[in-house]
Amino acid sequence: MAEASSLQSLIGYYIDKQCSAVEQASIVKALSLEVVHGRLTIQSLVITLGAYLTTSDNTVRDRGTLLLSDILANLSGKSLEDTAVKSLTNFYSARLGDWHCLRGAVLGSLSLLRRRSEVGAVEAAEANEVANSALAVLHVQALGQRDRMLCLELFECLLEEHADAIAPLEGDLIFGVVAAIEGETDPRCLLLAFRIIQLLARLYPHHNGPVASCADELFDVVSRYFPISFSPQSGTLGSVTREDLATALKDSVIPLHVQL
Repeated sequence: MAEASSLQSLIGYYIDKQCSAVEQASIVKALSLEVVHGRLTIQSLVITLGAYLTTSDNTVRDRGTLLLSDILANLSGKSLEDTAVKSLTNFYSARLGDWHCLRGAVLGSLSLLRRRSEVGAVEAAEANEVANSALAVLHVQALGQRDRMLCLELFECLLEEHADAIAPLEGDLIFGVVAAIEGETDPRCLLLAFRIIQLLARLYPHHNGPVASCADELFDVVSRYFPISFSPQSGTLGSVTREDLATALKDSVIPLHVQL
């Protein structure tokens, strides 16, 4: 499949509105294997995707972004050059502001931010750029449940994997998180929201630090969930239970209470 015409054909078919989910998954797998086995470079893939990533057709641009993101998700163990990782991270950071391509942009950002140093990881400057972009352009509570969850996973990943890089954001980060989680009602998203607050408290543990300065605001956001009154409907929310939420809520409140 190394032939350029074959590559173009597969990409074009993936972008086609008539391409089924099963066919899309097959194409993603085939293209991912080409990169894994060295028959296709990620740079060549991006160049070939170029027109699909920059077109003014929102649907096509969205599908092109998703295709690249889905392939990146399969390359977590594949070594990539630092220049490629940096270029891709910058691309997705900018693409977060394109709401037509939001899901692909968040998925791609997550795949890159989760990479390990031995295979080419996102550097501190780029992680900081992603965080700044996310805080500036993501209006999380205006999104559907699936996209809200992805955005919260992005904040969780930044706080877990790139804490040192985003620590200088201080108040901007805290108030951005407050805006992202305030009013959340979905139990799956709430588990992430409570976890994010825990991570913020871990990032800024000092009594005169940013979390201490904003503890009232953070406590106000989480305290409204007391007491947990969630009753899951059978088969709708996976393994989320009232006990899970109660424990996560308690774990998020304790460090805030200490800093109040």
